[in-house]
Amino acid sequence: RVSLPLFDRGGARLASARAEALAEAALARAARRDLEARVRRAHARLGAARRGAVIYDETVVPEARAALKSAEAAYAAGETGLTEVLLSRRAWNESRLAHLGLIRDAALAQAELHALL
Repeated sequence: RVSLPLFDRGGARLASARAEALAEAALARAARRDLEARVRRAHARLGAARRGAVIYDETVVPEARAALKSAEAAYAAGETGLTEVLLSRRAWNESRLAHLGLIRDAALAQAELHALL
């Protein structure tokens, strides 16, 4: 059997091209939705890390430092033992470490946003 192109007006090729275009458009929409979701998540992480860093910078670290100074003064006055000073120093160091972790998290989220955009 021989196919004669006399009656073929390119309908099959046109339908195939349309189907391919629709599939590519669907892939593009899915990629855009994925990118938008990734940007939203990175932006949320950035905001949370920045807010946390501000809280630590303005409240948590200064309060831990004041507690350490108080413990050191009490120790110097003979009102408390070395254990309290060491525990206060540990709390201060841990608050500083947490603060730095939040700053790192913000920087990573910012870098991710720059990479995505």
